[in-house]
Amino acid sequence: MASRRIVAFGMLAAGVVAVIGLGVLAGNSPRADYQAMRSFIVSRLSDEDLRRFDAQAREKYAAEYAVALEEHRASLQQQSKDRARCDDVAFRTRSPTACTISFGEMMPFDPIISSVAMRVEMQIMGACGLGPLTQREARRLGCLP
Repeated sequence: MASRRIVAFGMLAAGVVAVIGLGVLAGNSPRADYQAMRSFIVSRLSDEDLRRFDAQAREKYAAEYAVALEEHRASLQQQSKDRARCDDVAFRTRSPTACTISFGEMMPFDPIISSVAMRVEMQIMGACGLGPLTQREARRLGCLP
């Protein structure tokens, strides 16, 4: 019984050593800290760069918001036309589900577009903000010194 435990422990130890060895050979390094990367990148940008990022983000947000608002207004017009048919008792009787109001129709206009702050952050971080990076990957991409 004791010899089985020793063999099992030995196999477990060998497995742990093998996993650690493979990790070292594969070049794994600790995860890069997002805030450290952000601080490094922001330190390399000028105030004018940050202002330009903000202006571009505001411009793109306004354009996307205008498109979403126009689509919303067109949808409301179509819904209004569809509701006009419900004034007819014959249509309402034959198509009761067509004349019910859905929950989505009662919701206020709230487009699903990235905020200005999110857009600025994406411009600042670029490829460095795409996902968890190792420190080695972050250095290779220029996200860390």
